[in-house]
Parts: sequence; structure tokens; C-alpha cells
Amino acid sequence: MATFSQTAFAAGSIYTGQPTTGVWNLFTDAHNAPDGQVSQTGGTVQTNSVGSEAYAGRGLTQYRIARTFAWIDLSAYAPNITSFNFVFTGLSLLQNPLDIVICQSDAFNNGTSPTLNPTDFDVNSAWNINNPYSQTQAFQVGTNVVQANTAAILNANTFGRINFVIIEGTYDFNNTSPGTASNIFTGEIDRNPAKVYVDGIYVAGYGNDVNGILSADIDEVNGIATGDIDSINGLS
Repeated sequence: MATFSQTAFAAGSIYTGQPTTGVWNLFTDAHNAPDGQVSQTGGTVQTNSVGSEAYAGRGLTQYRIARTFAWIDLSAYAPNITSFNFVFTGLSLLQNPLDIVICQSDAFNNGTSPTLNPTDFDVNSAWNINNPYSQTQAFQVGTNVVQANTAAILNANTFGRINFVIIEGTYDFNNTSPGTASNIFTGEIDRNPAKVYVDGIYVAGYGNDVNGILSADIDEVNGIATGDIDSINGLS
């Protein structure tokens, strides 16, 4: 076994419900919004990275939702990844305690582009709320470590990358309104790709050529998987 750490190829957030992106007076409309305002900056405090918000005023309550997206190239370790954690930096918590959950995403042109598009916000086409990559857990200021589940590990090994979205875990994830009174459940995440990464474990296996055949092209030797071979004839 060997460990690895890999930073994001790209990261960014999308925020919907502002006047420039459409005002939502029903929470489910905000949840199902087709797009939002994109930000891919990092390194300083970034507002509205992940959260569900209700703003009450003289008229109808307005709802806003923020989601953070990233994708990470894991081709150097797939298909031999056995476990990993998502790691990112929380910069601040705006008002109330916040739960988060990580789900499968198809953003960044399905993990092939550095550019996050406004329509990547769309839960109905750009990512899959029905395929969570983690359990729900509390967001914190500082380092957040979220354990990847078996679905995340499977996709990382299958596709050689992990493409994911961090969403608010109580209201947005369940498409449940936070109510009609003003309430903010939002955290700020450093969206610098260097601050969004995974730490994991993979089976390194035997790394030398055998009889002129590249080690990368060898799956097993005499029926033994290369991941279970430490040395051949004394050569590690």
C-alpha cells in the first residue's frame, strides 16, 4: 500500500437567487434553478460557497443556494485506489451551524475542462444528488476532512478522476425549505484549487519491467496480481 495526495485541477462555486440570476420565492425553485453566478477565485474569504439561505422582507421570502464544485485527476493511482478523503479549507461560517454532503458531479464539462459553467448548478442535468459521495457532516472553519464512500472510490477507479459538488446537507440536499423567516446556513470555502484536494491510499504494486514488458502493461505475474507483489527474484 502507498499513500497519495492530489490537488484539484479546477474548483469554483455557483450561487443562485440573486437579482442578476433570478429571484426565487419558492425554495424548490432555487434548488432546481438552471444556473447561477460562477466564481472561481480563491485564496481570500469567499462568500456564498455552500449553503441554503432564506431572506424575509416586505414581500415574499427569497431563497438563495450556493454549491461548490471541483474535479481532481486521479489517473496516476486508478484503478488501484482503496480509500481516500476529500479535504478543503473552510474560511468562515456566516450565521447558523451548517451540515454538508458531497455528491457526484458532471461539472467542468464532465471533468475535462478548467471552466465551471453557470448551468453546472442544475441538479437535474449537471450533477447527481441521488449519488452521494459521503455522509452528511458538520462544516467547520479550518480544515474539513470528508471520508469518500464506496461509490466515490468506484468512480475514481473507473474514470481516473473524481468530479464532485459540496452542497448544504440539511435543506438543499433534501430539497426542504429552511422556512419563511430569515435564516442563513452558509459557509465560505477557499476555492483555490491548491486548497481543495484528496488524500488517499492505493495499491502501488510491482513497478519494474518484466522480460521487456512495461510494468504499466502488466496486471499479474503467474496469476498473482501485481498489487500483491513486492519483489520478483529479489528485485523490488
